[in-house]
Amino acid sequence: MAKLKVYGLTTFSRRVPGPANGSNQCNAVIASTSKKAAAEALGMNVYNFNQWASETGNALSIEIAMSDPGVVFLAPLDHGYRDASEWVRVPPGERP
Repeated sequence: MAKLKVYGLTTFSRRVPGPANGSNQCNAVIASTSKKAAAEALGMNVYNFNQWASETGNALSIEIAMSDPGVVFLAPLDHGYRDASEWVRVPPGERP
């Protein structure tokens, strides 16, 4: 079985409450065996994924993403990585 890697990026989504300025910016993380699979789950092509996403080393992001590999998780950009309660699971097959 291929090794899972956790990728993260900053994006926009209406699924999470935005900060006071209403920008709806959020952090997205996904555990995946390939960049292609991660890009598809995020609704992106591989080129854009390579431009905006990277492998993350943040312990909370890794914990969240590894809890359900292949699923995108979103959190408000200003959440400061405090805890897991602010992360929103995006059902597979739906766009973040």
